[in-house]
Amino acid sequence: MALFNPRNKRERQKEAILQERARMRLERRLRPKLLREFNKTAKEAANVYEVSPGDSGLTRVFSEHAVRLADLLKPTYQTAIESTAKRVVSEMPKSWGAPAEFKDVEGEVGRLIRDFVNTFALNQSKTIAATSRGIVREAIVDASVEGAGEAVVAKAIRKSLGGSVGRFRSLTIARTETHTASQKAGLSVVDSLQTPELVKVWVSVEDDETRISHIEADGEKEDMNAPFQIGGSSLQFPGDPSGEAAEVINCRCVLVYENKF
Repeated sequence: MALFNPRNKRERQKEAILQERARMRLERRLRPKLLREFNKTAKEAANVYEVSPGDSGLTRVFSEHAVRLADLLKPTYQTAIESTAKRVVSEMPKSWGAPAEFKDVEGEVGRLIRDFVNTFALNQSKTIAATSRGIVREAIVDASVEGAGEAVVAKAIRKSLGGSVGRFRSLTIARTETHTASQKAGLSVVDSLQTPELVKVWVSVEDDETRISHIEADGEKEDMNAPFQIGGSSLQFPGDPSGEAAEVINCRCVLVYENKF
């Protein structure tokens, strides 16, 4: 295992693969749940529009959509944080010594869970629901321009939010959200440990799907609280949601940690 002090690029790549496999297990659980939610919301929005065209009914539909999305994201975030924290502690070099009764670790994990569950999940669910509503509005406008009746517009709503669109969004969201939670958890828990001075190291998955800016960052080192400069964004960790979407969505890069001296 090479979460800490990998000896070379080969070991960093092995660690990236290991972290990616763990994250994909979470992604596979979340994806079908998201797809069902998008299909359910598509049907609800279509049914409401057929009965009462306009925004009033759709407002309720997408408000409930956001609540259900938050309920899906919360346990995913919690599992990602807990499993990542457990691995950090288990892989920590024994020579460093464990934090006293792991109080620091437990406190940091609890804080992370509260932050992601109570704040981040709510914000993300609202953002996803707003995107869903925007997709539906566009479908309504396009169908209305063509002079379609309510039944045809309703069919366009179902197609716009469910089906292949829903499958694509489910994959993208599940991959991005599990990645963000895992990388944020790892960085925060490592930072909370009573360890020698460390630097964080960006490790990219070097294949045809990886962004050029991320490949160029492979092996870059920064102090724990300093951001990486990736493309046009300052990222504290791979998947940092404060960065531009072009540098965050579907990212699979990971962090490892090395002694500074």
